[in-house]
Amino acid sequence: MTHKKVIMISSLLVILVATLVGTWAFQPQQKHRRASETPVVRRSYLPLSTKMFYQHPKMRDSAIIYFAIKHLHIQRWQEVADFKAGWQVERYQKAGKWQYLVWPDQNIGDQEKQLTPNWFEISKDHRVTYHSFEVHTAASDEDQHATVAINRIVTQINADRAAGTVRRMTRHLTIKVHN
Repeated sequence: MTHKKVIMISSLLVILVATLVGTWAFQPQQKHRRASETPVVRRSYLPLSTKMFYQHPKMRDSAIIYFAIKHLHIQRWQEVADFKAGWQVERYQKAGKWQYLVWPDQNIGDQEKQLTPNWFEISKDHRVTYHSFEVHTAASDEDQHATVAINRIVTQINADRAAGTVRRMTRHLTIKVHN
């Protein structure tokens, strides 16, 4: 081989190697995801429906209690706010209407039921009236009460994305029916 050919081939070889090394060296780095950067997969939300509300008494009572604890501005309803202890609901018929007494703790005994409990009633026009006996008051009307449409309760629970919480509440709810 001639001296010119050797210089030409070695020059081409140097240029080729330099091009390959340059391409590899200046290639953008691939991002490696850290554990904190992994996308969070949200489970789909199963909302509470009014049909479910009416068909399942435990779901209905749990939803009514949830709304009272989280959104009702009657202080005594906070006495039943212990989600771990649960609730006992006693259902009585009085003057043709059902009244639902709500006791804190699903395993509460008769001896512990000294104070008048919070209670609610459901009207035929799809409204819940919450009642609470005011303790230590001189007012002539010792019953604090608020009326809320059932649609508002269901809508608020879904706005809070709390249907799962309401479903779990049913496990800590005991219903006793008295005729």
